[in-house]
Amino acid sequence: MSDEAASPEQMKQAINMNMEAFKTLLPGLLETDKGRFALIRNGALVQTFETMAEGARYANKTYPDGLYINVKVAEGSV
Repeated sequence: MSDEAASPEQMKQAINMNMEAFKTLLPGLLETDKGRFALIRNGALVQTFETMAEGARYANKTYPDGLYINVKVAEGSV
């Protein structure tokens, strides 16, 4: 984990990788965590949160480089 912000290219790559992972995880998450917010980093589910704000607080503290997504588990999220 780096304390430095990621470059725009790193951000783009991370977003793409994490969104692809989310697409794969979504069917299972809809069964177990529908309506929650999934924090995805390095192509893997880190944790789900009740609110977007909870996920954002955790992510900002834990991953200051910003290389993650925090997305609602819902039909049509992708």
